[in-house]
Amino acid sequence: MDESDPERVAGLLEQALQDARYHSITRAGGGGTIRVSGRFGSKLWTTLVGFVPLGGHTRWGKRLGVRAPIRGEGARTKVTLRVTPFMELFDESEALLVSQSPLEKGTDEYFASVHLHRIADALRVATKTPRPDDASKLDPKAFTADLITGLVLYTFDSDKTKKLVHVPAEPRGSWNWMAFFFPEFWFVWHEIWGPSLLVWIIEFQLYKLLEQFPGSAMFVFAAAVAAGLRLAAGATADPIYYARHARWPDEPSEKT
Repeated sequence: MDESDPERVAGLLEQALQDARYHSITRAGGGGTIRVSGRFGSKLWTTLVGFVPLGGHTRWGKRLGVRAPIRGEGARTKVTLRVTPFMELFDESEALLVSQSPLEKGTDEYFASVHLHRIADALRVATKTPRPDDASKLDPKAFTADLITGLVLYTFDSDKTKKLVHVPAEPRGSWNWMAFFFPEFWFVWHEIWGPSLLVWIIEFQLYKLLEQFPGSAMFVFAAAVAAGLRLAAGATADPIYYARHARWPDEPSEKT
């Protein structure tokens, strides 16, 4: 930071944490280093949201902790920000640890990274420190792609399952008629639950809409959506199958 007073930087960091809705913010000093820490998220609220399907992967289902040692270095001040998720230990104490679930770990790391970048940027603005050219940049698109891929290919798999995404050496254009006519069952038969579950949910909602708003216009709309689902299933079934099983549907399994 372009600031020579570590105490002032600590105060600015505390303000940045308050603006980011952190609580239990503390400051301690010793050995020429000031240590600022804080917490984000409510224990009760996070527990309640965790009972909602996928609730633990939303910002309301996360609890974060921040620790930042601050040390003066001549005309500048060095701040080392660490933002990490936390989980409850059996003795009800709290530690800055990552979650055990691979999928939870992915969303944990993403939200921790978001907070890290926001707090760091707020502190740079407050101290009028320009962002370094080599500063890391957050890529939400890459995170979203990884998360969606995990949910599609390994929807109900155990946390201990290796979640590999296979990419063919030579992509091929293909059409799957069975997935087109029966997407609800084709993906389930091949142990790919995400697409099938998505089709079931959308078709159920279409059925409810037809019940509530009977008429030709709604029927045409529902038929168009259902046709679009089947077209998407027929066009993407083979690549999705390969991503999960490392072979095309018409290729024999190594187990057989």
